[in-house]
Amino acid sequence: MNLNKEIFLVQGGFGNRLIIYSHIKNIQNNSNNNVSIIFHKRCTVSSTEPKDIINLCCPVNRKIDFFAYFVSVMFKRIGLNKFYSKYFEFIFGKIHIGYFQDKKFFSQELSKFNSYSEKNYCNPYSPEAIFIHIRRGDYYTERFIKQYGGICTVDYYKNALNQLKEKKLFNEQSIVIISDDQSWVSENIDFKNMIIHKSNSYLEDWHLMKNAKNLIISNSTFSLTAAWAGNVNNVFYPSKWDN
Repeated sequence: MNLNKEIFLVQGGFGNRLIIYSHIKNIQNNSNNNVSIIFHKRCTVSSTEPKDIINLCCPVNRKIDFFAYFVSVMFKRIGLNKFYSKYFEFIFGKIHIGYFQDKKFFSQELSKFNSYSEKNYCNPYSPEAIFIHIRRGDYYTERFIKQYGGICTVDYYKNALNQLKEKKLFNEQSIVIISDDQSWVSENIDFKNMIIHKSNSYLEDWHLMKNAKNLIISNSTFSLTAAWAGNVNNVFYPSKWDN
């Protein structure tokens, strides 16, 4: 009997995974439920990431949990959505499949995120620099462009800088751009005092945004979670997340 067992499917990019880990951490801190993790087949990160990132300790990729997930998905595919919860959940545990993209799922413990390696990600730029996150990559593939593309345009970033300038939060200091498509940025963006950050790792990029004073994010949980976890003074974000 596993009435207090919960199984979470971890999927998506780093921002999505971080929210899921955080949600699990909240459950562990506030209940006696046993929680385990399985990684989606397209999620190729190390199985130690939860432990390495936020010291999240729970079983990972157990065969019985994959079996439970497979059973629940098969029932949903044939239209028996409640069959697993009615007849199998008490045996294997409750299956959670989702992205949980809401701040209520995000633990404030993540302000101490990855403290063991925080010292490895110091900011080499001016403390007054404005950081801009530009996400393209998969957002501009055939699969996602209709849903996520065309929201954070060049005009969006220009407008954000103008608003910061009007509020006297921006005074032509350096602008640091973090992007997964640096070639596109160099060809399409030309802001005064602009620096395109040469990324060494996604964790370095995330920490730079987390520790920024001023941050202009894209419609991406990667920069959104950095804003949530950090002590960013001023955050500028798009008016909508998807189309």
